[in-house]
Amino acid sequence: MNRFRLASIGTIALACCCAAEAFAQDAEPADRVQADPAAPAPKPQRRTPTRISLQSGFTYTTGDYDRPVSTDVYYVPLSVRLQHGPWRARLSTSFISIDGPAAIVDVLAGETEAPVNVPGYAMQHRSGLGDVSLQLGYRFDIARHTALTSDVRIKFPTASEAERLTTGTTDVTLRTQLSQRIGAFTLRAGGRRRFAGGDGRVTVRDTWGANAGASADVGDGIAVGADYDWIQSAFGNAPGSTLHGWVSAPLSRRWRITGYGGAGLSSNSPDYEVGTSISLRIN
Repeated sequence: MNRFRLASIGTIALACCCAAEAFAQDAEPADRVQADPAAPAPKPQRRTPTRISLQSGFTYTTGDYDRPVSTDVYYVPLSVRLQHGPWRARLSTSFISIDGPAAIVDVLAGETEAPVNVPGYAMQHRSGLGDVSLQLGYRFDIARHTALTSDVRIKFPTASEAERLTTGTTDVTLRTQLSQRIGAFTLRAGGRRRFAGGDGRVTVRDTWGANAGASADVGDGIAVGADYDWIQSAFGNAPGSTLHGWVSAPLSRRWRITGYGGAGLSSNSPDYEVGTSISLRIN
């Protein structure tokens, strides 16, 4: 017992000595700084802020998608976006209203893919909340004016299959985009691969997509641009092909509004679409 007590006392004493020595080593530089008034003050560490923004808007699309009857789609995207340094995250959903026989594949947070016709779909009005998507991305600054952004997005089938507001599958999309700034102009091009889940009532194929665009800063925070999008059909029909134009302007230090329009260039694209989005930066 005495040996155990002596060993315990010795261990505690040794730990106290080590802690005191470590504290003295940590405190010594601070003591030197205080004792030397000519020494420069240590620079405060800069913390990377986490920026939060909210976004909503309204979009209207119409097209016959190579069918006798046109389909009109109205939707209001809702999303919250977080940015911390090079990291980006977004949680999105939308409210959708459809008049016509075409089916929605994916219409989330303003990122529209053309509705695709499915055999047996009848003319019907339906509406409700759309699917929920979670997106996580990272921006790589390759050079001073060159960046590569990659992200993964998961679409969860939370919308109603009975109302045909979803394919009923959990999809995973991998995307990457390269951007190059040249003076007031920015050029960009990218691609994506969607892996469709097999848990829905409708068979959905994996698809490839590509996009390219350019924009220009015209002063006072106003930007204009044009983008081209191409994507394979999820049901084996003709690919979707759409050309968009947009203009974005600040309303205040925290508010920003964007207006856009587009025209379909293929039979499986909307004839045209128009919309607007507004964003609020929380911090």
